[in-house]
Amino acid sequence: MSERKGGLTVEAAAWAAILLLAAWTRLAVLGRLPLDDFEAVEALAAAASSGSPSVFWEPDSLTATPSYHALTGLLFATFGPSDALARIIPALAGVGLVMTPLLGRKSLGRGPALVAGLILLLSPSALTTARIASG
Repeated sequence: MSERKGGLTVEAAAWAAILLLAAWTRLAVLGRLPLDDFEAVEALAAAASSGSPSVFWEPDSLTATPSYHALTGLLFATFGPSDALARIIPALAGVGLVMTPLLGRKSLGRGPALVAGLILLLSPSALTTARIASG
């Protein structure tokens, strides 16, 4: 039988740092910039399901991704609509994307999985996609 040490490994510290950096880069100041046209259409479709009446949306004419629509609508109903909440679901998905190599580290190898996590963390396209509501 092999026994594991109770201490923090270098690999665990590296993954924790990647997780913190991914969360910081993807979640920081989400509401600073206003929504663009496509983001606003998606956010309005989610807001239409939140139960608050408005003259700005007509639920039958708007389309949205079902998961984004449901989760963002729930957030809007709970906390009220905002630009930051419209972008939080894609941002959390972006953090999850960065952490996916952690799931395959046994088959990929610990080093290559860590490098893949770093590449996803630093990828400009992955960061941009995670920070827009239409991501």
